[in-house]
Amino acid sequence: MFARRGARRGLAAILVSALVAGGVFLGVGTAYAEELPAEPAAQEVATGVEQPAAPDEQAAPEPVEEAAPAPEPAAEPAAGPVAEEEPAVEEDPDAAEGAEDSRAESDSPAPTNEPAAQVARSVGPSVEVVGSVSDLDPAGDTVVTVRGSGFSPDTPGAAGTRPPLMGVFGGVYVVFGSFLEEWRPSEGVSSSARSVVSQKWAVLAENMAGIGGPDAGAVEMREDGSFETQLTLRQDEAKALADGRWGIYTYSGSGAKVASFETYTPVTFADPAPVGPSVEVVGSVSDLDPAGDTVVTVRGSGFSPDTPGAAGTRPPLMGVFGGVYVVFGSFLEEWRPSEGVSSSARSVVSQKWAVLAENMAGIGGPDAGAVEMREDGSFETQLTLRQDEAKALADGRWGIYTYSGSGAKVASFETYTPVTFADPAPPTFEPELEVFLADGTTEYSGQEVKEGDTLVVKGSGFDPFVNTCLPGVMSCELGGIGIPIPADKPQGTFAVFGHFAENWRPSNGVSSDQRKMDSSNRAWALAEETLENDVPVAYRDVIRSEWVELDPATGSFTWTVTLKEPADLVDDGRFGIYTYAGGVSSRNADHELAVLLNFAGKDRSGETDPEVAEGDLSWGIKESFRTYVEGGAGGAITLLGAAERASNGTFGFPQIAGGTWDPKTRTGEVRYAGGVGFSGHGGGLALTIADPKITVTSATRAVLYAKVDNSLLPIADIDLGAATRSGTAGAVTWTGALSTLRAEAVDAFLGFYPAGTALDPVTFTVGAASDAEPTKPVTPTPQPTPQPKPEPKPIPVDPSRPGAQQAGSLTWGVSSAFASYATGAIAKGGVVPNGVGGGPGGYVFPQAGSSWNATSQTGTVRYSGVVTFTGHNGLLNETFANPVVTVTSATTGSISAGGHTFGLDLGAASKSVGANGEVTWSGVPVSGAICGGGSTGGSTGSGCFAADPATFTVGAAGGVGGGAAAVTSQFGQKRTPAAAPPATAGITVITPEEELVPGGEIELRASGFEPDERDILVVLYSDPIVLDDSAGADANGDVRWIGTLPEDLEPGQHTITLQGSVNAGKVITVLDSTDADTQQDETTEISVEEAQTAQGQAVAAGPAENSSVPVWVWWIAALALLAAAGATSGLVVAQRRANGGDS
Repeated sequence: MFARRGARRGLAAILVSALVAGGVFLGVGTAYAEELPAEPAAQEVATGVEQPAAPDEQAAPEPVEEAAPAPEPAAEPAAGPVAEEEPAVEEDPDAAEGAEDSRAESDSPAPTNEPAAQVARSVGPSVEVVGSVSDLDPAGDTVVTVRGSGFSPDTPGAAGTRPPLMGVFGGVYVVFGSFLEEWRPSEGVSSSARSVVSQKWAVLAENMAGIGGPDAGAVEMREDGSFETQLTLRQDEAKALADGRWGIYTYSGSGAKVASFETYTPVTFADPAPVGPSVEVVGSVSDLDPAGDTVVTVRGSGFSPDTPGAAGTRPPLMGVFGGVYVVFGSFLEEWRPSEGVSSSARSVVSQKWAVLAENMAGIGGPDAGAVEMREDGSFETQLTLRQDEAKALADGRWGIYTYSGSGAKVASFETYTPVTFADPAPPTFEPELEVFLADGTTEYSGQEVKEGDTLVVKGSGFDPFVNTCLPGVMSCELGGIGIPIPADKPQGTFAVFGHFAENWRPSNGVSSDQRKMDSSNRAWALAEETLENDVPVAYRDVIRSEWVELDPATGSFTWTVTLKEPADLVDDGRFGIYTYAGGVSSRNADHELAVLLNFAGKDRSGETDPEVAEGDLSWGIKESFRTYVEGGAGGAITLLGAAERASNGTFGFPQIAGGTWDPKTRTGEVRYAGGVGFSGHGGGLALTIADPKITVTSATRAVLYAKVDNSLLPIADIDLGAATRSGTAGAVTWTGALSTLRAEAVDAFLGFYPAGTALDPVTFTVGAASDAEPTKPVTPTPQPTPQPKPEPKPIPVDPSRPGAQQAGSLTWGVSSAFASYATGAIAKGGVVPNGVGGGPGGYVFPQAGSSWNATSQTGTVRYSGVVTFTGHNGLLNETFANPVVTVTSATTGSISAGGHTFGLDLGAASKSVGANGEVTWSGVPVSGAICGGGSTGGSTGSGCFAADPATFTVGAAGGVGGGAAAVTSQFGQKRTPAAAPPATAGITVITPEEELVPGGEIELRASGFEPDERDILVVLYSDPIVLDDSAGADANGDVRWIGTLPEDLEPGQHTITLQGSVNAGKVITVLDSTDADTQQDETTEISVEEAQTAQGQAVAAGPAENSSVPVWVWWIAALALLAAAGATSGLVVAQRRANGGDS
């Protein structure tokens, strides 16, 4: 036996020394090992050697008896004591139990010397317990001292009857556990009547080592039969026997059965604190199948029908216990009825209602979802969990919820158990292209087709969401350059009939001049949700004109095309139906398919060059600006020179001589004549745009220039790639080219629009020049706007005079939304009252006179006072002076001021008549809007602002006006940087850390600013360095900024900030340019050799000599660290690959 054990320990030592990092894993020493179970005794039995056994029943069984083999010294002291009991074989308490109790004995506080709570006494052996044994904490551990006396080693029958103490004094087991009332081994009771939680073994000093020593729970039994030890008392419900009694017990060890050694000291635990309502779900609630149903069991407890406030407040259970709704659904984070949250925050998919048994029929019984709530507040039911996206709330959380029924609102009844669904398996898309004859069913098989024939094109497997950049990326191959559809949104797929070069594919870098088509023969396949949600409004109608729906589930589309030969052909090209990625400069080889056609093209051999058609430019500039000028600004649009205006409001400019146009490359400059003058605000707005010219730089890019108030400026970038190009009579035309405002022209449009704003589409033809002459624009001279004054006030009426009417007045804020715009970050103006009272949201205009029929209560009432809205450095000057209210019937009327007339819905207002005939309408809805460009919150759309409701009284003239204060924009002043960083959070730096060097580029973004906010400071600290004083936010309040760090910036830590309506910041580390070149390799390269060296050092530590840690623990430690080393090596490889190589 000893030879086998020696061999086993030798093998373990060899394995441990060969394995990795055991010393690292177990470097905390043998104390950690004491918390782990010892090696199972069953392994020793298999070798034919009797060893301490594993615990009986639970982890710490008590001794049992059986016929024992010949005694043999214990070879491994770390194992626990062994005892046996007849008739069944029972294994002795685990050595781990002994180790645990040994720790408790050595680590727990010293006895408090308080009087013994219980003392078990008899004529012979007795036990004294020092420490409390009554009403103990059921959730904690209690350590007591146990003192025994009278357990004489010479007591007849006290010798052990089985190893390890066979034939010598067997000692005494000192045990805490749950025993049945009939438990005594001396009476032949089986070990199943005894469930041990913690145990010690009191034996003579010379026998302690033989049972494992103190670490295994050995306690010295003195020659006089006394001992002292400590036990840990813990209410382990897993080991509690039915009808068992908690207590401290003693009885003979090693198979002896001395009745006098059997003592019992009761131990009691306090009742656990009452538990409130709780829910247990039986079944999986994580990563559920999103396409199927999952049925779970829901068990509730603690929902007492006697809970205060649990009675229903509405039928069907009004006045009685309202029960509990048990619901699966999508709820908002703030959902609780007890907090007054509306039911709109709770979307239910499946539901049960737990009510008392006598109320189940009243709510429809089980078929209607009724579940019995037992009197003790418990219930059990089943729910079906299904991810019903039609019922999913935005920002909702799937879960199992409970809350009070029938209108009751008990906060403690409101519970939430999260439910999660696995991501649906992404569909597999494999693009295929088929072409059919006009019937849509006969597949095209090489038949000759000609211009005017109809074909049906069917595509499938075109992933509708793949042609997109990653979120926040401005451009990439898949997403193109982001015009007209933002690059991080799906670009769709083009389907085209055309004449393409043999090498035509965009993914190979082939330019668009190798793909010729007629504009009517291109379809743009997009998912409808992309068209409606992701395509900017300015481009939506243009794209819709060639849109075909791309099924989001299958990637299929159907397009019917009537063939039309392109005006131009490519050299050695081929006619066919082609597909490729949509958008501009998008590239996706998977979507590049072709079906070649046997197309009978025109005979071009005898063609002569026709007379070249005249060129022209058609452009509306910006529709909302035209609407503002002719609407809210009260101005006019004047045509200058050769310019014309079409019925749709756009302007036409004829081509004139000059420029550098190259018809072969289709690049160069082309000039147009004519101008447009804009005026408004009584002369405060004056702008001319004249003699535009377009410079085409490539097949996809152009810039539109024009004279703005006699200065030539680049006005717009033009995206030719999104336009339809065609050629007739020697001229070339681009139709519907998308245009965006350039930064140089922002001020020309009064600051209404930031750079990049979509302008109207551009259509232009480059052909023959007309005989028109350039136009020298005449810039109108701004004239000061005369400020209206309040009407002279009549003499006030003495209200104390009998029969005198009270003074009339109008309370009206005009438009709170327009006021917010005027004083906001864009207009940066104010609101100036004159002769009115009240204030923002409700100016009070006194009555000045009237023509009023008191009998019919109709007529006209004049009020005095002026409210003026200013902004845009004086260019916005909107005045509402001396309003006039006209009442035409009991339900209709109007209010007029400042050239505006608004409708009054008197029928929806509250009306009252005073004692002397005064008539008051309160809260009158006012229809109509104040229209102009650049609206923000409160806008009705298209640059219009809704009018506020009004309250007016028709009474006597002569009310007193005045007193309202002017309101000035907080944004009117130029910002100055803070002396120290005002914020260190809120900015995301997009530029990689290793690229932040002096003179290098830095790109960042932040959110939370005002929509379209301007003049945001970009400031770098420690010393405040203003990098930009005119950064701007988009319509969502998001700022994205790219700039350059100063060349002379010291390397080290700095803080970059954005300072505007809110502040945001980020602490960055600027590297020395030489350090930046090597940092990435230094931080990511961890060699496998280094990892192996570390592993070797860990193995060298090894297990301590004479360690009681079992061999299997060392196996687990080593294998775990091998796995960690493998993962580290994999990470190194992944990092190297991410950085471009494996070296």
